Amino acid sequence: MLPKKFGWGVHYNDEGKIALYGKETEKYQNLLKAGEAGELELQAGMRSSRAKS
Repeated sequence: MLPKKFGWGVHYNDEGKIALYGKETEKYQNLLKAGEAGELELQAGMRSSRAKS
């Protein structure tokens, strides 16, 4: 819920560690650029409710 509602970036490394970054931080911007360059896999935040058909 943090990524979708509040704009946090969540980073998982190969060791299973998790880090949270606010979207206004330099580290978040660096991770975003790395994802756009194909160096990281970017995933959207989870939705909070089921899609209606």
